[in-house]
Order: sequence, then C-alpha cells, then structure tokens
Amino acid sequence: MSAMGNDFYKAFDRFEKLPEHCLNSYGAFQWFKAMTSTNAGVTGSYDCFGQIPPNLITDELRRYAISLSVVLLELIEPDHTPAYTSICLLAYRSSYRALEFFKEEARTTDMVDSMLAFPNSFFNAYRAYPWVAQVMTPDLIAKAANASSDFMLTLPDDQIDQAVLEKHLGESNFIYKDLKRAGRLQLGVDFIKNGGWPESDGPFDDLTPRPESLLEGFSLLLGTGDIPRALYMAYVMTHDIEDVIAMVVTPSCAKLVVEIYDEKELRPHIRSNRHLKAALLESSLGL
Repeated sequence: MSAMGNDFYKAFDRFEKLPEHCLNSYGAFQWFKAMTSTNAGVTGSYDCFGQIPPNLITDELRRYAISLSVVLLELIEPDHTPAYTSICLLAYRSSYRALEFFKEEARTTDMVDSMLAFPNSFFNAYRAYPWVAQVMTPDLIAKAANASSDFMLTLPDDQIDQAVLEKHLGESNFIYKDLKRAGRLQLGVDFIKNGGWPESDGPFDDLTPRPESLLEGFSLLLGTGDIPRALYMAYVMTHDIEDVIAMVVTPSCAKLVVEIYDEKELRPHIRSNRHLKAALLESSLGL
C-alpha cells in the first residue's frame, strides 16, 4: 500500500465514513491496515476491527488482525468463516492465551491434537485453561506426555510410559531440576542407575559429563562450576547411602548431603557423623 493510499484511508476515523465505493472487502482490509499501522495498540485494533461488518471481513484480514493481537479472536464467530478453527490454531501459535477467546466450536479433541504440534506452548495452555484437560482422551494424554516433559510430570508415576520417561530423561538435563522440585528425583536416579544419561545439549554438552566415580560427582557438586545440580544429585543417589555418608568429612559436605536426601533417610546415620548431625539440626531450625 502506498503512502498516499495509507493517508487516504487514515483520513476516515470510522469505517462507515468511507466513500461508498470503498465499503467492500478490499476497502475494509486497507482501512484496517492503515488505522493500525502506527501504535494503535490492542484497544485501537479491537475497536477498528469491530467496526467492520463480518460479511466484509476476509480470512486474510482475520489472520492479519490476530497477528496484531490474539484478543481480536473474541470478535470472530464460528459462523463468520469455515476457516474458524484454523484461525484459532494460528492465534494459539502466536500465544497460548488465545485459548481464552476460543468459542465452544473450537474447544475440541481435534483442536488439542493440533495444539500438540507446538509442545512449548501446550503445557501453559493445559495449566491455564481447564477445558483442555476436559476434552483430552487417553490417547491424547499419552501423546501429550510424549510431546511435553512438563505435561508428563503432571501424571502419577504409574501412568508414565517407561519409554516416554526415558526419552525425556535422555534428551536434556533440565528435567532433573523439575523432578527435584517435585520430590520425584528417584525417577532420574533409576534412569542413571540403568546406564542412562542426558544426551548432548548442543554447545553446552561439555558442561554435563557423566562422572566416572562417586568422588567425582560429589566433588562437582561441592565446586563452584555452573553445573545442573539436580542431575548430579541424582547421580550421587545411584550409590549406596552409606558410601555417600562416608564422604561427609566437613560441614559443607554435610550440607550438600542434607540437600540431596530426605531427613528420614539421614537420621539413622547422625550418630556416626557429627557434621551430618549438625547440618540436620541447622536445616530443621531453618538456619
């Protein structure tokens, strides 16, 4: 659109004020683009789009509108276009918050299936909008668990497919932090104990070498390097707790062990290790 054309359409602050020969689909698109070309914001875009009769709005304009703000999806009804669900999916790809404006016709199992093609957004959508869970079938739950490790961790241990779990545990070290936070690090411990280890994270792969011994793993955790602590904690836990306790020879060692294990696992060992006893006391007092 030329600068002259842009100025022409911007001269009309209301769509209905356009000359009669411009009150068509082409004129509607050009007017909307002109009115939203300079800092219209969500409110301005919403107001402009709402002025245009639905029968003059093309799917091209609908897609352009939601590229400015997914809030404009609220103004699009399923009976306005046969492409309604595809436009909803396009809005979701822009922001999972678009689901707030999905009409009932788009809140379907098929829609959730399509959403899973974009797993980075899916878990946020699942947490924020209850209708997503309500339409999910067992097959979709399995598919979602395979696509998103975050979603997988919403399932109880006995509902997680072992192959899917091993896939996520072997893809990246980031999941171990989530396991630790959720009190489920034992899932990672079992994986490592059976020979597993996260694969390359690209250029950062050299930051996550598998330790060759308990001593090396323990030393890495005591060091100041930038390492995935939860992953190395899981590695330490693959060894007998008695062997780990035997390495507690300083207060810093004891604090590390208290960070790794539950108090009930450590209590049987406090009589034989004064550093561990002191660290547990400090932890219980919140020191």
